[in-house]
Amino acid sequence: MNNPILNTERLSLLPLSPYDGKAIFNLRSNTEVNKYLERSPPTDISEVEAFIEKITTGFETSKWYYWSIFSNSELIGTICIWNFSNDKTIAELGYELHPKYQGNGFMSEALKTVVQFAFEKLHLKQLDAFTHKKNEASTRLLLKHSFVQDFSRVDEENANHIIFKLENNIFIPTKDDLVKYLQEQIIGHRIEQVFYGEINNQDGKFYFNGFHTFDFGVNFKMSNGFWWYLGWSESDCFEIGKGEKLYPKGFDKNDVKVWEATAEWRRYLSLKIKNITIDYIEDTDYSLPSLIHLTFENNAKIKICVAEELNLDGSLPKPLKFSISGEVYVFFDINLYKSIT
Repeated sequence: MNNPILNTERLSLLPLSPYDGKAIFNLRSNTEVNKYLERSPPTDISEVEAFIEKITTGFETSKWYYWSIFSNSELIGTICIWNFSNDKTIAELGYELHPKYQGNGFMSEALKTVVQFAFEKLHLKQLDAFTHKKNEASTRLLLKHSFVQDFSRVDEENANHIIFKLENNIFIPTKDDLVKYLQEQIIGHRIEQVFYGEINNQDGKFYFNGFHTFDFGVNFKMSNGFWWYLGWSESDCFEIGKGEKLYPKGFDKNDVKVWEATAEWRRYLSLKIKNITIDYIEDTDYSLPSLIHLTFENNAKIKICVAEELNLDGSLPKPLKFSISGEVYVFFDINLYKSIT
């Protein structure tokens, strides 16, 4: 059994080592990390050394895979695959991240890579994840990666746990895969419904003949029943993906106003989409969409973009910059975004 090194765009996932002792002690003794884990924190480094030895022994006897998550040579968390079924087709996913590094998408990045390893290399049929019912961040993370709650099961050892599962038939896209996937689902179909969302229960702003701006996102329902969105992600930045996502993660639903904007798109609802392309922000480590181009069958074009603010002349800044305080802009008139090529 080989516990491989896994690399992501910003992280290195390395097998747990005795050299990680101090960092693991700091992680496992952190109050916030343990808040929903219901475990006793270590009080002495020797307890962590025994834990590392246990993990190493379990790895050698094929009980689990266990990685330390490193960012810029600093251990920031751990992630593991363990509790394998007897036939090695189902296993459980576990993870923890130091609060200092939360909110940056690190665990999302690590989880995606480990899930791919579990399905592509270990050929698991299903991954389970147990999380505390009050741990909203963990629940959001699992839902983001297409885990679904298994209401048919309960954790008999811990009534506070809810159980999620991910079967090995879920699409986990790269940037290029996502564009291709959206093209397959969208091209040749019409938009049936459009929803906008605004933070703090405010209305979106509507300027002259077709320039809309609002805070957190836009959702589309296609004539084939497919939903897709551009909106807030778990990491407080923008993302594009599949699914009905009418509320931004991390916000109370009472603080968000979602309304149907289908009427504002009425000129386009009878038209099939001919193509969709996505431009990504280049000057950041995040995979952030900056501009979505929709082309309809009569060659009408709509552009949806994320930007911090417009230039004084009403054009979009170029190049677009990463900003967690950005707005979503929808342009129906090519003259409004003539500065974009």
